Amino acid sequence: GLNRLRSVMSELNYESSSDRAKIRAILARLSWILDEKVGKHATSSFYQYYLAKKEKDGTKAWDIDHVLPSKGNANDPVIHGLGNLILLYPTDNRSAQAAKPINKEAHYQQNPLYLTKSLTDMDKLVPKDKDKVVDFFKSAGVKELKWNLETWNEESIKHRFELYFALLKNDLTTF
Repeated sequence: GLNRLRSVMSELNYESSSDRAKIRAILARLSWILDEKVGKHATSSFYQYYLAKKEKDGTKAWDIDHVLPSKGNANDPVIHGLGNLILLYPTDNRSAQAAKPINKEAHYQQNPLYLTKSLTDMDKLVPKDKDKVVDFFKSAGVKELKWNLETWNEESIKHRFELYFALLKNDLTTF
């Protein structure tokens, strides 16, 4: 059941290509759901949230970004785990790839995906949008966001993972 889901999610590792596809699917689904709750989809279809390469028609794609950079942490499973990963435009990911999390804040804030925006100071969102995001998180059982890009660390990654698990569990058990 849900314990198995948590276990599988916690074992996902970006370094594994088969896991990378699962990570992309989870981040795409959670991003789609949250954007739907806010009423502002970044693209016209769920499929476009999943894209890894820019389409011929110019549709943008998404990279999987390590919030805490993977450079220098090549074998650290926490760094390559789901809680440290987010979808970001490829150009933003390349320009900020080895930067500290706080130095990526502008990229996260300007991103159209509310799951990505939620890494930053939620008070910088339009109040109506912030209320929708916070209400949705609360409905999924997440009462408090316990991370800060300035002090992003292993504990922050664990809390972010718990957000992802709560949102996915909510998606799978709410009809």
